[in-house]
Amino acid sequence: MVKIDVVLILACFAYIAFLGFLVMDRIDRYFSANVEKEKKDDSRIGSTDIVLFLGESGEPGSGELPGFLPGICIKGPSDIGKYSRLKYLLALSRSDFENLTVSSVAKKQNDGVSIIAVCNEPENMALFHTLEIQTVPREHATPDYLASIIDISEKKKVGKTL
Repeated sequence: MVKIDVVLILACFAYIAFLGFLVMDRIDRYFSANVEKEKKDDSRIGSTDIVLFLGESGEPGSGELPGFLPGICIKGPSDIGKYSRLKYLLALSRSDFENLTVSSVAKKQNDGVSIIAVCNEPENMALFHTLEIQTVPREHATPDYLASIIDISEKKKVGKTL
């Protein structure tokens, strides 16, 4: 009887894992299809180098980042495919989940993109580092600080070091 219970539990776990795989495969196909469809309409947006993700509301919170940078704000992960020359993604949402989601989708669609994300909760720092996403604490996410990070990164890319 115990062997049957163990086999039944293992079969349930295998079934759940298979369903999870199917769901993730469908999500990947959905994003891939949207990217291809939106790339056809790339002429209106595609030359942007820096894109901001401020969260679902499109606002960074309590007005902490007014007049930020001449980048373009996106509303979610599906908007990333519109930018063919995307060099930098600044994920500045108050939600670590949103920042991780948009950052991981950006990395998957464009491996060369540099991502700087706000980590709102220190206990989530390990998740960002696992995905190799550069983080800044919310209190350091000022326009000058983020612009300096981008400037240093650009200098390193052209062989200049500080």
